[in-house]
Amino acid sequence: MVMTIRCWCVAVVVCVAGCRAARMGSPAPAPLRPLSVRDYETDRVACLSAAELGDVRAQYLMGTVHAVRADGSADGEAMVEWLRRAAGQGFAPAEKALATVLLKQNPDATDAAASWLGRAANEGDVAAMVRLGKLRAKQGRAHGEEALQWLVRAAESGSVEAAFLVGRLRYDGEIVERDYSEAVGWTLMAAESGHTEAQCDLGLALARGHGLVRDPAEAAKWFRIAAMKGLPRAQRNLGALYQNGEGVEKDWWRGYAWMVFAAEQGDPNARRFRSLAEERMTRKEKTAAQRAVAQLREELEPDIR
Repeated sequence: MVMTIRCWCVAVVVCVAGCRAARMGSPAPAPLRPLSVRDYETDRVACLSAAELGDVRAQYLMGTVHAVRADGSADGEAMVEWLRRAAGQGFAPAEKALATVLLKQNPDATDAAASWLGRAANEGDVAAMVRLGKLRAKQGRAHGEEALQWLVRAAESGSVEAAFLVGRLRYDGEIVERDYSEAVGWTLMAAESGHTEAQCDLGLALARGHGLVRDPAEAAKWFRIAAMKGLPRAQRNLGALYQNGEGVEKDWWRGYAWMVFAAEQGDPNARRFRSLAEERMTRKEKTAAQRAVAQLREELEPDIR
C-alpha cells in the first residue's frame, strides 16, 4: 500500500513539473516526421516494411530502386513481384514499368505488356498511350487500327511524338490505310511544335506533292530547319534540292557539301553518293568539293547541332 502511494505521488510530481514547464515556454518534443519517398529510396528496410503494409509507392520502389541482389545485379523476380503488387493497385508508373520489365525478360510477352500499358492508358496516362501505340504498331497490320487509335488519343491529349507517329502511319500506309491529307495534318502539327523528324517528313510531302500542293521552296525551308538540327536525312534531302535547283538556286557544290554532312553522320544514301561522286571527280573537282565543304562548315558550325 505504501509502495502504491509513493508511485502515485511520483506520477503527480512528474505531471506537475510537465505543466510548469509548459507554462514556462519549454519546447514540446517534435513529432516524428513521416517517411517520404526520398526516405524510401535510401532506406531499403523502411521501404520494405511500408511495401509489405501495402504502400503503393514503396512497392514501386521495391520493384525498381531496391530490386537488386547482394552482388548488385538486377533481381528480375523481385521486380515483377513488387511491380505487380503496385500495378494491381492502379499505380500507373508501376504498370508502365512492369510492361517494360516483362518485355525485357521476354520479347514475345507483348500481350501481357500491352495489357498493363492499356490499364495505364485507360486511366489517362498519355505516355502509356504512346508506348501502347508503338507496341501495337510493331506487331503489324493485325494491330494497326488499335495502334492508330491509341496514338490519335495521345496526340489529341497533346503528345507531339504521337502526332508525328500518326502522320507516319497514315503516310506510309503499311499497317493502316494510307491517307496523305490526314498524314500531312498531323505531321504539320508535330513539325510546328519542333519535332525534327516531322519537319523532315513535312519537307518530303511538300517536295513530292503528297497531301498538299507541291512546293519545293517550302520543302527546302523545312529540310533546312531539320538539317540545322543535325538530322542526316534532312541534310541529304536539302543537298539534293541544291543539286537539282529545286526550291533553291542551283548550286551543285553546296548540295555536295550537305551530302557530306549527312554522310559524316552515317546516312547510308549520302555515303553512297559521296563515294560515287568522289570516284568520278578530277583533282580540280576534288579541290572544289573540299572548298565547298569547308565553306559550308564555316558558315554553319556555330549554329548546327
